[in-house]
Amino acid sequence: MSMGRHGGLRMAVRFVLGRSGTGKSRYCLGRIVRALRSGGDEPLVLLVPEQATYQAERAILTSGGIRAYSRLHVLSFNRLAFFLLKGRPARMELSAAARAMVVARLLRGLTDRLEVFRDVSRPGLAAHLAAIIEELQHETHEAATLRDVAETLVKERAAPTTCGKFRDLARLLEAYDAYMEGSRPQWADPAAELTAAAAHVKHAPFLQGARLWVDGFSGFTGQELATLAELLSVSASAEIALCLDPDQIDLDEPTEPTGETARLFAAGERTYARLLEIVRKRRLPLAASLVLHRARRFREAPGLARLEAQIPHDRMGGPLRIDGAVELVKAHDARAEVRFVAERIIAMVREGRCRWRDIAVIVSDVEAYRHYLRAAFGNAGIPYFIDRPMPLAEHVLAQGAAMCLRLATGGWSTPEVLAYLKTPLSVLSAEQADAVEQYALAFGVQGEEWTQEAPWRWAQAEAAAF
Repeated sequence: MSMGRHGGLRMAVRFVLGRSGTGKSRYCLGRIVRALRSGGDEPLVLLVPEQATYQAERAILTSGGIRAYSRLHVLSFNRLAFFLLKGRPARMELSAAARAMVVARLLRGLTDRLEVFRDVSRPGLAAHLAAIIEELQHETHEAATLRDVAETLVKERAAPTTCGKFRDLARLLEAYDAYMEGSRPQWADPAAELTAAAAHVKHAPFLQGARLWVDGFSGFTGQELATLAELLSVSASAEIALCLDPDQIDLDEPTEPTGETARLFAAGERTYARLLEIVRKRRLPLAASLVLHRARRFREAPGLARLEAQIPHDRMGGPLRIDGAVELVKAHDARAEVRFVAERIIAMVREGRCRWRDIAVIVSDVEAYRHYLRAAFGNAGIPYFIDRPMPLAEHVLAQGAAMCLRLATGGWSTPEVLAYLKTPLSVLSAEQADAVEQYALAFGVQGEEWTQEAPWRWAQAEAAAF
């Protein structure tokens, strides 16, 4: 323990280390639940990836004895940035297309100074460079860093084109930063929001003296590392869970794995080395790491436990007995593959071996399998949820609101009306919407006829068929 900046006792930073399934998340959630049950007014913060916030909240509320909480914040980095910056004036957010347009404009202005990227008319150049700028922002690289890299490459006699690219990127990044600085009152750059939020950590009341848990991350961007460093500096205590094999590294003096020495848990090892360096540079108190060895996740499947323990290439021996825990099935195509999975899921549920919610289907490419999954699971009556980012334009509420606006401004065109009637926001059932569509197309309903108060009485004899 040591004295914190606010005068109270400060607990240490502690790493929770172990391979997959050893209980790191269970440990963190258990500590949080005990802290909630014990009472007190100290803030509690759980930092997890964006897609894991709901799962973590649900796990805490279903752990028994916790029906609600007010002092626990389950946050992702995006949500944390939102809370830290919510007092600022509202601004328009720069989209990917807008970023590419800004870069294209800057390229035209820098043509005389560029060495490699002079051909502004090249298709896709602006969008590609905009993506590079976004990545540089995420890693907190500045124009000066790129110039230093270019100078190093020149000294090492690298290809002139390569050196020129780095100098061009430095000029472009510098111009982009200057442009966004001048546009700050109107536009917000999402790629720079987390960097701006990090400066507000020390002023946020809900973070001062908080107990912090970090779980579910295999690595961090430069922005996230900088923000996490600020969080560690103001927290009363912190526990950081990382997935790695503790027996494969030196926990006191870890080194970042390189391409030649990279192992299965290289990402976790690299993250551990970087975080340990941050803790020591900031002179934060460091407790002995909690090392978890026992794979609790596979207690009922010893074959999988043996497989998990021997997956790293440097441990592989001869054939491994896994007692039928893994089955390899060859399918002719993706459609047949998904149908087989659907049949196997139905059989497992009917036999009472598990419930729908206990089953996960993992694919290499969600977009490639999405339509097959929807068709097979829909036909089989399997309730499912596809975990993929959904554009706002695909959301039912957004689609309905957009259609209402188009109807109000577009003169009630028949295609727009029929499209709206088929959305879940319509009061009509699917069968009723189909009947209205057939009637409207048969009798040419148009424009203001959709809003007239008098009922339609065209060809009543034929209308009876509808």
